[in-house]
Amino acid sequence: MPYIGNFPAESYSQVSYQDLTGGSGTSFTLDYPVGSAGEIEVFINNVRQEPTVAYTVSGTALTMTGSVSATDDFYVVFQGKNQQSIGIPEKQTDGTYLFSNNVTVNGNITSTGIDDNATSTAMTLDSSGNLLVGKTSAGYTIAGAQMEATGVIGATVNNNQPMFANRLSSDGSIFGFYKDGTAVGGIGSAGSGTELYIGGFGTNTNGIYFTNSNRIAPMKNMVVSDGTQDIGHPSYRWKDLYLSGGVVFGDAGGSGTPSSNTLDSYEEGTFSPQYLGSSSSPTVTYQYQHGRYVKVGNLVWINVRLRASSVSGGSGSLRVGNLPFNCNSGTDDYSSFNIGYVNSFTAADHPTAGFTTPGTNYINLIRFDSSDARDSRTASVLTSNLTNTSYVILAGVYSI
Repeated sequence: MPYIGNFPAESYSQVSYQDLTGGSGTSFTLDYPVGSAGEIEVFINNVRQEPTVAYTVSGTALTMTGSVSATDDFYVVFQGKNQQSIGIPEKQTDGTYLFSNNVTVNGNITSTGIDDNATSTAMTLDSSGNLLVGKTSAGYTIAGAQMEATGVIGATVNNNQPMFANRLSSDGSIFGFYKDGTAVGGIGSAGSGTELYIGGFGTNTNGIYFTNSNRIAPMKNMVVSDGTQDIGHPSYRWKDLYLSGGVVFGDAGGSGTPSSNTLDSYEEGTFSPQYLGSSSSPTVTYQYQHGRYVKVGNLVWINVRLRASSVSGGSGSLRVGNLPFNCNSGTDDYSSFNIGYVNSFTAADHPTAGFTTPGTNYINLIRFDSSDARDSRTASVLTSNLTNTSYVILAGVYSI
């Protein structure tokens, strides 16, 4: 660009100024030390004072020859101390200015806001030193991002994800957590970005590895581990565990497989046992009709307390029926039952044991073949051996 006259300066200097108005007397303290009286200009009521005659200086001490009144307009200009020296910025076509060199500022920069040339403030640095983006005041309930002077960083978003972290290329740590400079844990990716792990560093510190095969695997010291970590603690236990499948136990030393080592059900309950007949069932009114069961896997333990108060009709072999589950229908799935108490059956015809047959839900009651207790027990108890007060208590386990 052509100029008329002298070529303009390429830089400027700004000098420091100190207002001493309000002070009185002859002794004053300067903001900056000076080497001689000629390095400052002293003005009283806008009249410049003569150096070494009207005043002398020593470091930051200013001594006036005559006394200054508190009502005098009294100020000092430091000629020997440049506050800053920069090149004149060049105006750009968009109206902004560009500095050709670095700008160094020894003091503070004060701004009412930082504008992105739009119609709203894009970023705010508040009086507490908090950097706010997308909002003008700090607060976790206000949408926007904030970086606090204390080191806290927060993000608040309406109806969207407030934060993301994306690791490119290789698997590994995405977030690292530290305490006093020591790594304590982290969150990372594995399986080419299809798996996630969360764990802690430490000899026995736990972690969780979320696989892409519908499993969650345990970790120890940030490494997948087998048979080393526990869930819960003797003093800090979980409450309930809800499963739609089973619990697979480790091999107990036999030739077990995952299917044979799986406990897939547990149930407790009650049922109402009944006296039945193999040909026709009797009509019975009961004084006690109690049954209780515990099912663990494919085994069912039952306890029966059955006492009649009136009996009529019925034919065939006597059974205790209405078990909570049908017996397994396998060829060899017979189960035996112990009778702990029996009373009020016809003489010598009371049941002494019981057994189930495959695929049924009743217990066959049997007795000794004769009155000799050393004899075999193969004879069936009959419905005709029931009386109005027949009473039996039995228990046993059968497979389903």
